[in-house]
Amino acid sequence: MLQSRIISSLSSCSNALQCCRTLHVSLVVNHNPGLKKKSKVAVDPKKLQRQKERQEAKLRKQVIQPPMDPDSIPDPLWFNEDRQRPKLQLSEEETEQRVLLQKNWSKYQMRKHVDDLRLMRNKLKCRNDALRELKKESEFLYNEALKVDKVNFPITLKGPMETPPLADYLPPDFVDEK
Repeated sequence: MLQSRIISSLSSCSNALQCCRTLHVSLVVNHNPGLKKKSKVAVDPKKLQRQKERQEAKLRKQVIQPPMDPDSIPDPLWFNEDRQRPKLQLSEEETEQRVLLQKNWSKYQMRKHVDDLRLMRNKLKCRNDALRELKKESEFLYNEALKVDKVNFPITLKGPMETPPLADYLPPDFVDEK
């Protein structure tokens, strides 16, 4: 019974269904033809550079202090009288042993230092003798031996970076128009 009613109502609305099928709906496009586009403001590069320099100068002026390290401040409880260790009382024999040990150590270090100086002096003498003999054999080889090999021993020397200007110096690109 219910099915017969639905079918009869659909048959009577067949014209309405055909009319609805011709109607199409699409997505909303957000377009407003009356709305103008925002024009980009042309910014002067020199002005941008000055702004950047000002910001950098402000940052340089600010004093940046690192945060305090809590471990750098000693605990006041460490300095209590009851925490102090008693001074060590050494016997005369022990102090004498320590003094002798210190003297022996000093003698050992002095001997080592003198041996190092003797070794360097000996190496320098051998080098000079070899260069003298090389100079007798060939002047070219002697000059080549004196050159520094920058591949094996890279070295960079930096001289003064800023020197005071000379009072009477005129730069080469200076044009004096009078």
